[in-house]
Amino acid sequence: MKIVHAVNSLSAGGAEQFVASLSCAQKLAGHDVTLLCYAGVLDGKGNALRRSLGKSSINVITLDLRRNLLKWSVPIWLRAKLDGIRPDVVHSHLEQSDLFVALALLGRSSIPVHVRTLHNVYASSRIPLPAHKWLAERIDCSVACGGVVQDAYPYGGSRICRIDNGVDIVALDAALQASRDTQCESRQPGRFDLISVGAFALRNGVLQKGQDILVDAIALLRDPRVHVRFLGAGSELDRIVGRSEGLGIHGQVEFKGHVENVAPFLTGCEALVMASRFEGLSIACIEAACAGIPLILPDIPAFRQFGGPGTMFFQAESPAALSDCLKK
Repeated sequence: MKIVHAVNSLSAGGAEQFVASLSCAQKLAGHDVTLLCYAGVLDGKGNALRRSLGKSSINVITLDLRRNLLKWSVPIWLRAKLDGIRPDVVHSHLEQSDLFVALALLGRSSIPVHVRTLHNVYASSRIPLPAHKWLAERIDCSVACGGVVQDAYPYGGSRICRIDNGVDIVALDAALQASRDTQCESRQPGRFDLISVGAFALRNGVLQKGQDILVDAIALLRDPRVHVRFLGAGSELDRIVGRSEGLGIHGQVEFKGHVENVAPFLTGCEALVMASRFEGLSIACIEAACAGIPLILPDIPAFRQFGGPGTMFFQAESPAALSDCLKK
């Protein structure tokens, strides 16, 4: 089967990681897979994803178009590529690519099946409401990445189904065991080491992963034993680094940027803490739970399925509540 994936860019983000992993799995299963991304590679994580795709012999085609005023040309570019490839299935990710693919397929005599994955509970504000409603009925199948997304996404339409996000358990277990053997991120006596995983990126105008909330909570805690490693890159990273310095906690936080392997950090921490304002289904939480790492999470719908003896919840978007939770 010929499959084309379309995504905005290769960059730090759960959707982009999902696209790369799914593409590699489909290639391994014997399918002919191509990835189209109009904005190209944006950061270190994107470069790592491109290397991974290259190792699987997946053709990655980019336009490197990032100026909003020129994005009207993306459907034309996509149409030309799709006409040349003639795929059986086009799988789009993130609403802008969903819209551009749908426009590219208009009027074609031979139309492939168009599938999209819904990666989050909120619709992108970059696309007008009528376009969201049109996409919901135009696309052949909308796949929610989790139950919360299926229930909450406002424009899923009548053709929605659910396939929960997942991780490669065998690969994760091997990486965790290798990390335990080398202990390259070992715990320091007397220090309470936490990790937080996620892109430093805005969605609908806010920092989705809530790293600012966690930084503020550490400042309120006033406990020098607590130390946080932030894993992830993105456009807001420098702002959060500056915020931590302004709060006088720069000695308690590390910003590791993009990391290709989270396993050493999982085996070297006391808990994973997330301060997300909203989520679809967090890959970081799935990996931590599989590794037996305790979770400290905001009480939002997407995280409630992780409830159990190893999980502590706090009031979402409240640095004070998170600080109190860390005291326990």
